[in-house]
Amino acid sequence: MYSTGSCSFSNLADYLNESGFVSRSGRAFRDDTLRSMLDYPIYIGIIEYQGTKKETYLTYKKEASR
Repeated sequence: MYSTGSCSFSNLADYLNESGFVSRSGRAFRDDTLRSMLDYPIYIGIIEYQGTKKETYLTYKKEASR
């Protein structure tokens, strides 16, 4: 949803909450929470190991289709 660009953080939070998902603390998701979560490289498909960054298959595929 989010990775395709067709969904805002607010829409994504609504979807997760309506689907019954909760945060680790048991609270509903908020758009600013999701925004900060998706700032972490691992969540967007970039893995760093011993100083070397590696894009996952999904990240590479998205970039190649542009």
